[in-house]
Amino acid sequence: MYKSTLLFFILTSLFFIACSSNDGPTMEIQSPADGSIYAQGDSISITGVATDDVAVTRIDLLIESDNAPDQQQEIDISTASNLTEIFFQLGLLLDPNVTTGPYEFTLTFTAYDEDGQSDDDSVSLKVE
Repeated sequence: MYKSTLLFFILTSLFFIACSSNDGPTMEIQSPADGSIYAQGDSISITGVATDDVAVTRIDLLIESDNAPDQQQEIDISTASNLTEIFFQLGLLLDPNVTTGPYEFTLTFTAYDEDGQSDDDSVSLKVE
């Protein structure tokens, strides 16, 4: 009787541990590298990956600059076929008509999962 009760307790504990494991998402900007330098008119290719053990539900982009208002945008992931690992590529064109310089800006991507957990990754870039 003691062995079967102990076995039941161990199996039940393992079940609860396995079912309650919901790691939060991870967000990684793969390019450009932090500290990269660009010129006005350059096009910046941004690549990254968001992963989650269940599903990534949203990816947000925040652009913070010392010469313009902050901008926030949700990245469209509706066409992703695999929500546990979403690779993305964006292009950002630096307006050639902006004459203020040099300046810095930061790109922050935040990934969310269905439990509201999040993770972010940022890169700071320079325009000269």
